[in-house]
Amino acid sequence: MDEGHSVSGTVAIVPSSWMTMHRPPPIRPMCAVLAAALLACACSCAPATRAPLRVAISPWPGYEYLYLAQERGFYEAEGVDVQLVELESLGDSRAAFENGSVDAFGSTLVELLVSHAQATRRPQAFFVADYSNGADMLLADSTIRTVADLRGKRVGLEAGSIDVIGVAAALASAGLTLRDVDLVPMPQNEKDYAFEHGTIQAVQCFPPGSADLEARPGVHRLFDSSRTPGLIVDVIVADSLELATHTARYAAFLRAVTRAQDWAAAHPEEAFALMAAREGLSPAEFAEGLAGLHIVPMNEQAEHLGPAGGTLAALKLTQEALLTTGTIARSGPLPSLVTAAALPPGAPR
Repeated sequence: MDEGHSVSGTVAIVPSSWMTMHRPPPIRPMCAVLAAALLACACSCAPATRAPLRVAISPWPGYEYLYLAQERGFYEAEGVDVQLVELESLGDSRAAFENGSVDAFGSTLVELLVSHAQATRRPQAFFVADYSNGADMLLADSTIRTVADLRGKRVGLEAGSIDVIGVAAALASAGLTLRDVDLVPMPQNEKDYAFEHGTIQAVQCFPPGSADLEARPGVHRLFDSSRTPGLIVDVIVADSLELATHTARYAAFLRAVTRAQDWAAAHPEEAFALMAAREGLSPAEFAEGLAGLHIVPMNEQAEHLGPAGGTLAALKLTQEALLTTGTIARSGPLPSLVTAAALPPGAPR
């Protein structure tokens, strides 16, 4: 398991048809009243069609289990209607959530904090999809040999996204800060072009986009998230009021996703082929990207989402970085941004 020339700036958020009918015969006044009453009763008693649970996801191996649950019919089996909304980046997913176009979205802790700072909705992480253990990486061209060589150089990243945390962690390993490099904000789909044409010397990226970039001659990995395991966490976020009001619905959604994880573990070849195809990767490339993640199973969810869990610790570090860079100007109590309440009944607590 993402909008400006400075990360320290503010974040951009980023006819009906008619049917011909025979005219009915006149209805006597009392009959008309009765007919109207019966019609009103019928309308009020008819079950309302519940809108599907709309979940935004962007390209990332850890989110593919949501897609796999759809392909295998697990949402239907769990009695929940889910509509996956596929968007280009995490920032797009966050914006869709904030404007009410979706009910939930795949997110890193950066988008969770940025969305909370916007104060338009009440975002709350209710499921940990994965944490990065090598999948998020800083790549450089042949002119850059070490992280220390990045001083004064141009580094591509998506502003207001987890890229900021990845670059900050890499620079810190060499005693540098974000102020020691020239940050070049760009969307995910422009990184390849910028790197190819030499407008940047290094780029923060992740699968699937990192596969093509890392395969270029002379390109090498300067730093990746295996050096900071547990810092980059991918979660599923929804509005806290919706989670409290429709807990059973979200629990059914999580049961389906967990079934997809279990099915993939039992049928890796078939599962990887399905998930890789949607991301435009070969099964081998997808497996390599997934190897840089720890997919969090249901029996570990409460541990990650609890008051002493690693998600809150990572939230604190992420909050400090975003406040320092000016990506957010404020943030509320962090425990309110995480909940285990939507975990299905019977899940380990």
